[in-house]
Amino acid sequence: MKRKLTLSIDHRTIRAAKLLAAGRGVSLSEFLAQQIEIIVGQEEACERAKRQALGWLKTGFHLGGAMRLKRDECHKR
Repeated sequence: MKRKLTLSIDHRTIRAAKLLAAGRGVSLSEFLAQQIEIIVGQEEACERAKRQALGWLKTGFHLGGAMRLKRDECHKR
């Protein structure tokens, strides 16, 4: 469901945004809606990646190989 939103933006910024929107063949409203959706999507993707990375840190990675020496054998005093 779409809802209307009122924004207050500097007139120079509005003029530049109108030119960008016209260059893409869309209305200013559609252009701004697309840009906001892009930003929200990027933030959501960043949060998913962060959760995934934190999960990997908790479980760790097995990088192959085998431990041939025990820690105590490596650090004999």
